[in-house]
Order: sequence, then structure tokens, then C-alpha cells
Amino acid sequence: MRKRSTFSITMCHGTSEGDFKATPMPLDAERFDRYFAMSHEFGFESINYENLAAWRQGETEFPKKPIMFDFDHADKSMLP
Repeated sequence: MRKRSTFSITMCHGTSEGDFKATPMPLDAERFDRYFAMSHEFGFESINYENLAAWRQGETEFPKKPIMFDFDHADKSMLP
């Protein structure tokens, strides 16, 4: 398997729904929803770390246009 060797990653830095507001464009729920909607409009399909691990082990293939949304610095603002 493992035909595709690249995919897109959108890195996010916390959210604006808590104490974390250090970025010039804080990521609130509305902006995050827009990112998902835009990626869908451009034909991307979201993947997660389980999909990535299965792909790396040759157990599955990625969708035609994979994208991963990742938070590089987990923050308490991301907790429910």
C-alpha cells in the first residue's frame, strides 16, 4: 500500500476560548469551523493519528487529498 507519501497538516496553537491568547489571530470555534469547511470545499478529507499510524504500517491508504489538523501545544483552553 503506502502509495501517497505526502499530506497537509494545519498546525493550531491553542484556542481563544480560555487563558491562551498569545497569537495575533486567536483560534476561536468559528474560525476553526471555517478551516474545516474550507478544507472540505477544496476536496480534503481529515485524517487523525490513528489513520497516520495505520498508513505508516502499510495497513491502509490515505484519501485522495488528506489533511490533518493538529494542536502543537496542548493547552487547558482546549479542554471541555
